[in-house]
Amino acid sequence: MVKKRRGVNTKVEAANVKKAAVKASKAAAEAAADAAAESAEWTKGSNTHAEKRRHEEERKRSEREAKKAEKQKLLDLEENAVEEDKHAIRKQKKKVKEGVKPWEEALKPAFKKNNRGFKKPSSDTRSEELTEDELEALGEREAELAALREAEMDDIREAEVTALREAEAARMALKPRKLGKKTIKFENNFQANKNREQEEPLEAHSLDAALDMLGVGSDKELERHPERRMNAAFKAFEEAKLQQVKKDYPGLKLSQYKHKIREMWRHSPDNPLNQETLAYNAKTEY
Repeated sequence: MVKKRRGVNTKVEAANVKKAAVKASKAAAEAAADAAAESAEWTKGSNTHAEKRRHEEERKRSEREAKKAEKQKLLDLEENAVEEDKHAIRKQKKKVKEGVKPWEEALKPAFKKNNRGFKKPSSDTRSEELTEDELEALGEREAELAALREAEMDDIREAEVTALREAEAARMALKPRKLGKKTIKFENNFQANKNREQEEPLEAHSLDAALDMLGVGSDKELERHPERRMNAAFKAFEEAKLQQVKKDYPGLKLSQYKHKIREMWRHSPDNPLNQETLAYNAKTEY
């Protein structure tokens, strides 16, 4: 008996489709995670130049910001110092102004402020602004001020003169007294001591020294240290023979000429070592 064919259950089919979609998404997520893990594993120990460069840029940026903040801090401190200096200057000016005498303040020229700054008025304008009483009072104040200044100058001059006199008196007190110079004259009646005019006696501490002083022995004195005049003698010999060697051997170098002169010097009678000499510690035999 043939079974009756039924229709498709839509709910079951939708559930199956949903399960398949969830399963596919899970598989894709797992595949992505595996790929990321594999990529991270492969990048271990690889070149991290980009990351190093990023860290270096971060460090430089932080240093620039720190320097900028330090510079701003210094500028703020400098501005505060300038403000304090200005305040101190204003305070000092105020003190000076308070200490000015009334007549000196009255004698100061008046300044009028305009758009171009402070301008000193002319004397004619100033005289027109003052009344006759003010001019008279101003003249009296000027006279008083001149008298005070003259008195101060007199006191200063008197003090200076007194100080100079005291200094001169102190200098004279410290200066030793000079006694009158006495000139002693000696008569030029001295005579030379005849005993000292004689030659001093010869002294010798050995027989050889005594014979040397008396000149006993050979007429020709033998040289004990010929090497002492070796350099001077060779220099004179070289100067005398150089032109002759240049004529005999033209076209040579200076070092070759000097070599030939040195060879001639070895056998020359002008060489102190080729002359008759005496040992430095030789003694006379009799």
